[in-house]
Order: sequence, then C-alpha cells, then structure tokens
Amino acid sequence: MDRLLHALTQMGATVITMTMIDNSQLFLPHVPWPPIVYERLRSANTLIRKLSDTYGAICLNFESLPQMQPRAIFGVDRVHLNALGYLKVAAEVAHCLTRYSGILITGPSLAVPAERQP
Repeated sequence: MDRLLHALTQMGATVITMTMIDNSQLFLPHVPWPPIVYERLRSANTLIRKLSDTYGAICLNFESLPQMQPRAIFGVDRVHLNALGYLKVAAEVAHCLTRYSGILITGPSLAVPAERQP
C-alpha cells in the first residue's frame, strides 16, 4: 500500500482511502471473534490512516461512521457489502470529494426505486 500511495500521489492523483468496518458486533454480539481478528483490524486501520496522512490521501474513516454500521448494508455472508452498502460508500465518497474540492459532487440516490418498493 505504501508503494501504491507513493506512486499515485507522485503522479498528482487525488487518492481516497477507506478504513475497514468492524461489523463483529452487528450479527452475533454474544459470540466474540478471536482477539487476533480485532488486533489485525485495528492494525490495518491504523496503517491506512498513517499512510493516508503520510501521502496526503483523503481517508474515509468507515470504522466510525454510523451510517456504515447497520446490518442492512451487508450481504448474506455478513462480511461484504451489498448493493445498498456500495451506494452508501459512493455517497460518502461524493460527499468527501465535495468537501475536498469545494465543488458539489452529487452521489447516488439512496432512495429505493419505485419498482423495488414493497
């Protein structure tokens, strides 16, 4: 990741990184994950934030965004995001780019299309 961020920022790219979501408490709060999982998640997120700071990348801190915590954004495997989850990511990226650039960038609508409403 270090080399990737270095190369991209050297080219003048605006880089956006994202921390990982700790979804361990969303599905089976009474069944704790092995401690190594939490340690690795914290370590990975710390590294992402550190490298983002080092290279001037924009870091979306998804581990602390409440809108990235509901169960409804995860797929059936309870690990990966579903379509709604990816729409929320896209909306956060658009919001972040608007703050960064000062130019209004609209994200996808999170409204449920009429044909998919119950």
